[in-house]
Amino acid sequence: MALIENILGFKCRNCLLTNCRFDLKSGEFQFLFKFRTMFYRLLIGIICFLTYSSISIAFDLNNMTSADRETLQKEIRRYILENPDIIFEAANLVRKREAELEVQLDKDIIQANFDEVFYDNYSYVGGNPDGDITLVEFVDYKCGYCRKASEIVRELLKKDQNIRFIVKEFPILGDASLTSSSLL
Repeated sequence: MALIENILGFKCRNCLLTNCRFDLKSGEFQFLFKFRTMFYRLLIGIICFLTYSSISIAFDLNNMTSADRETLQKEIRRYILENPDIIFEAANLVRKREAELEVQLDKDIIQANFDEVFYDNYSYVGGNPDGDITLVEFVDYKCGYCRKASEIVRELLKKDQNIRFIVKEFPILGDASLTSSSLL
């Protein structure tokens, strides 16, 4: 379509910086720069920049009047009431951050106590002592969950002969737990 328009002598509107026109008399393309369009685009860009930069300068929370602060609070409240899902999004984001932080803290604790966890000379080591995977189980002999987990761990050790299995006694459920761990 643009080619047909050019042949007929119309302006080509597909060019961003130039207008090209095919002159029927001379048989040549003429390129006319769109300085006016470029000037207007530049002017609009400058106006937008100055507007938004002045908003950010004027929107200093430390220098707000109490009326401005009250208006802002009302606007935030209105937005939250119109878009209540953002509360759940924020809560999910907080939970995700807390979980990531917890994982990182666990890694830091393990790293700080690496030798004590993996290479002390008093914890039971079973499975394949030279295995390339190490599974450490912290166990309280009075814990029902620990007993259930031990069944799963036994099955895992039967399936994979390349697991080094370490049992750490961790009596946390009271005096009976301490007594049980000292007997074994």
